[in-house]
Amino acid sequence: PYPHVGLGPREAPVLPSQDLRDDITTDLREQRNLIYREDATMGPIPSVAEVPPPPATPATGTQSASFAAAPAAPATTSRPAHEADDATIAMPEVSNALPTDAQILPTTLPALAKAPPEPVTLAGIGTIGTNEGVSRPLPDYQLDNDQGRAIGFAPGSDQMQHGQERALSDVARARDDGTIVINGYGDATTASAQGQAQAMSLAILRTRTLAHALVAQGVPESAIRLHAAAFGTGARVGIVH
Repeated sequence: PYPHVGLGPREAPVLPSQDLRDDITTDLREQRNLIYREDATMGPIPSVAEVPPPPATPATGTQSASFAAAPAAPATTSRPAHEADDATIAMPEVSNALPTDAQILPTTLPALAKAPPEPVTLAGIGTIGTNEGVSRPLPDYQLDNDQGRAIGFAPGSDQMQHGQERALSDVARARDDGTIVINGYGDATTASAQGQAQAMSLAILRTRTLAHALVAQGVPESAIRLHAAAFGTGARVGIVH
């Protein structure tokens, strides 16, 4: 019967961990403080009532040439209200015919070189545009997907989606004497420093959630390895023998 209480959720929602909620609170406070600082620097946005009116055009003076050459607007006569209501509004004509005018192209086009220009070489630096002369090692990015079982997480949360515990149980039973490697991802959507930091924090918390679940199923902590990455969704759990 009304109010249909029996149709509501029967299970309590799974909330993120306290650490993740603290991170979200800290981020919200930083955004609030940034807005306060920007308001103090730029000042409040003026309302419509505070905007001054445009300057009035003086009655005397010279007109511009374009305005003086413009034809005068035809005089309009007012009609009674009933005549304006009965008048038929003319609709614009619609045509599917394509224009027959030829496309206008420039008469002279820049000449295209047959080969790219030679690279510039500077003493002590090497050739510009290449890695020649760079002494620092370049980062080795792992762009391919990690192996293992995919584990789904709630968006922006470090709690697993419903039904993922069975996948962890299968991995724990198949471990034997191997090592379980957990790769957690932080759902990063930006390359900014703040976005990367928040994504890494979420990725670490997701790996910790999976590690605690595996330990609860009897997997020793010494047999678990954790890895976190900012980009990616959810997590993957694999076995290395």
